Amino acid sequence: EDSYQLFSNIILDPPSLSDKQRSTKRSWRAMKLLIDDMKAGSSSLINGTTANLLAKEIFVSLERPEINILHVRTLLEALLEAHPSPVISACCAGGKEGMERHLGPLLSPKTSSQTLPTVTNIVLYGCLGKQGKASAEQTFQQQATKKNIELSPGSRRKFVRVLSDWSVLARLIHCITSHEKENPSIGEDVCETILTIVECLGYPEKKPVQEQSNNASSSSSSSSSNIGEENLLAPLGQQSWWDPLVGMLDGDNTSNAAKVAATRIMMGIFTLATGRSTRIRKVNTIMTDATEKNYDGELNNNEVIEAANKNQPNENKLLEWGLTCKIHESLVGHLPELIHALLRGLNSSGREGEEGATQYFVRGNSPENDVVGVPHPGRCRIVPFTSWRLHVVTLLAEILTYNGGVEENNNMDNNNVKKKKNDKTHDDANKTLRLLAMNVVMELKLPPNDNKELISENEDNSTNPWPFLCDWIFEYPENALYHCQFIRLFKAICIEHHEVS
Repeated sequence: EDSYQLFSNIILDPPSLSDKQRSTKRSWRAMKLLIDDMKAGSSSLINGTTANLLAKEIFVSLERPEINILHVRTLLEALLEAHPSPVISACCAGGKEGMERHLGPLLSPKTSSQTLPTVTNIVLYGCLGKQGKASAEQTFQQQATKKNIELSPGSRRKFVRVLSDWSVLARLIHCITSHEKENPSIGEDVCETILTIVECLGYPEKKPVQEQSNNASSSSSSSSSNIGEENLLAPLGQQSWWDPLVGMLDGDNTSNAAKVAATRIMMGIFTLATGRSTRIRKVNTIMTDATEKNYDGELNNNEVIEAANKNQPNENKLLEWGLTCKIHESLVGHLPELIHALLRGLNSSGREGEEGATQYFVRGNSPENDVVGVPHPGRCRIVPFTSWRLHVVTLLAEILTYNGGVEENNNMDNNNVKKKKNDKTHDDANKTLRLLAMNVVMELKLPPNDNKELISENEDNSTNPWPFLCDWIFEYPENALYHCQFIRLFKAICIEHHEVS
């Protein structure tokens, strides 16, 4: 009786809704109707022509203040999955101006917090010709049953060319600097978007072994087709693209979240370029768990194929396009600015007149009172090390330990590896890259012992970081993460026998 009374009251005496609530419900119903219609297949009212028009209307409507961003984003993602070619054509219609008119609203301060995943899907679909996801977001079942509607090479080539002219990577970086006040967490979303794009384009998905053996000739011809993805990622090799990221670290008004995002982007891109990133090994881990767990001894045909796929080396397109050395060169050019930002605000207690980052007391005594309780550890943190500084130290270790020969060997067969090992010119070039970064660091002036305000006043000239890096071992005795990176740095200069360092 209570249930009957409850439902009858809802039908006969519905609650009053405001105009905004009523429009939101109407928007949700329309979205569901359109999505259900797309799933109808051949009987759907939305075909290629109507999908192109609908996509253009969605892009333009994002600037209207009364729309529901979540509903529009959901509808756009469903439209992209059902009719990818019309949506990609609608994005690049009109060239660079059309891309600004269509994709620009997705990166506005009002919508970027919700639409950045949609931007990632559109960029990857247009560049790869099929649905692409970062390896960290994929599961074994998704990789086996993923549905792909491939685009033609001509459509992909046009989309990549227009997207390169529009400078999508630079616009994503601009979102952090311009939208930080409206959305403090925008940096993390932009970081994941950029790293996902670089990972999926730099490490394209391998074809299954069975498909490669059955279609050897067709696969070789299709792989040789040039779409132009290297032009889209070419700005990563230019020093000017890294300027805004380095500028965030040295800015007084930059939040800690933006600094963490900037350092994650720099470290993530460089590790992807060198092949050391854990993101590209996520797929292999998933396949290993799926093929080696809960089996009695035999694998079926599909499982054998997947096990063979996981043993194939990852193909680093960034290294093939020559972007790895260019990115390393750009970061080496920014080493003085990175070191200045790293040392700024962290003074060493080993110098006269400076307050250290850690104050020490007698173990068991509290520095303020003698309240009985948990014994005091004997030290008190004054200046936190912060995660973004740890990222900068890790990036410094990656730059100083970079060896092109090691990463290239992971992407070549045994004959090429032996040939590279016997190539003295190639080894000397890699050695020059490593020594170049160490020499740039040692060109910085050593700090004088009696300078009390070294980092605060010395705005123009950076300081040699090695005295501070050594002092921080004792300033932060509990920071094992920093200690691991210091060991990498110290090991690098010992292996290279860099006497000046």
